Amino acid sequence: MSYILDALNKSQRENASGTPDLNTMHLQVEPRSRSKMLWIVLVAMLIAGNGAFFYWQTQPAIKSHQSNPVTPVYTVATPDPEIEVTPEPQPMVDAKPVPVSELPAAIRQELPAMTFSSHIYADDEDFRMVSINGRNLHSGDFVAGEVILREITEEGVVFEYRNYLFEMSVLRDWSSD
Repeated sequence: MSYILDALNKSQRENASGTPDLNTMHLQVEPRSRSKMLWIVLVAMLIAGNGAFFYWQTQPAIKSHQSNPVTPVYTVATPDPEIEVTPEPQPMVDAKPVPVSELPAAIRQELPAMTFSSHIYADDEDFRMVSINGRNLHSGDFVAGEVILREITEEGVVFEYRNYLFEMSVLRDWSSD
């Protein structure tokens, strides 16, 4: 019987067509799709990171709409006791602003030209804005020269110029005459 078994084994080896049988050893092959997915995820993360860094570097610095005007520094000269100087009366900033039409004529002529394009009033002070001379301004911003936008009200705006507080109405005073 061993001759018959040997002959069958020899015949089977010669006829090895690749068809698995009971004696065939099966090897487990790890699929490549997992390693490919890992590389795809890594490359995508690298591209997203570079894109975020590029976006962050190219954005202009965002200006805070709550700007604080620069406080000027004044030097006081010591008066000479031999020379008597009478100080010029300085207008005081009142708690209540006056209409622009009630300012002294000399002060009105010194005011720079202002062209208003929009006025946005909101209950929240952070959302109030006015557009003057093509610039979007908020309370505390310098308009032009020494003119400071002090407040945006429901009726218009309040400015400060050389210690004068004055208001301009949205409906009446928006001309730059």
